[in-house]
Amino acid sequence: MPASPPDTVYWTPFTTPLGTAYAASTRNGLCCLMLPDETEAHFTVWLHNHFDAENIHPHPEPNLDVIEQLDAYWKGTRTRFELRLDLRGTPFQRAVWDRLLHIPFGKTETYSVLAEAAGAPQGYQAAGAAVGQNPVRLVVPCHRVLGSDGGLTGFASGVRTKQWLLRHEGALLL
Repeated sequence: MPASPPDTVYWTPFTTPLGTAYAASTRNGLCCLMLPDETEAHFTVWLHNHFDAENIHPHPEPNLDVIEQLDAYWKGTRTRFELRLDLRGTPFQRAVWDRLLHIPFGKTETYSVLAEAAGAPQGYQAAGAAVGQNPVRLVVPCHRVLGSDGGLTGFASGVRTKQWLLRHEGALLL
């Protein structure tokens, strides 16, 4: 594969225990990961909102490391991802996403604790909105964020998927 500018993105579908997921990477790293319960149409819209159509190419090779690490996660042999990320968002979103990376496997955090850690103690709704815009769900573990009452609040990939992931990690015993 020839060298490409950083605004070229390569995407591929792949199979998970929950169904088909989609990964997209630039030469700078993983930029989008959509889990089952999100359609290829959602994925395509995200790609077209962030890249010019002529720079979007189906190609699995740039995503092989992502898929291998996710396979290890599904098998229970990986609890932390070691992937380069090409996150596209506002400074506040990026601060929230960075904080998400510090929530360990098998642990959870509330939106209010997340907001405070991201520098906006009263901004739990803004933190929740930033969590909802996380383009690399699971790798940036937004599924580990719960409501203040410990409830499983919204998740872009569906509450059923969030529940499955938290059970898989041992953070949810129900």
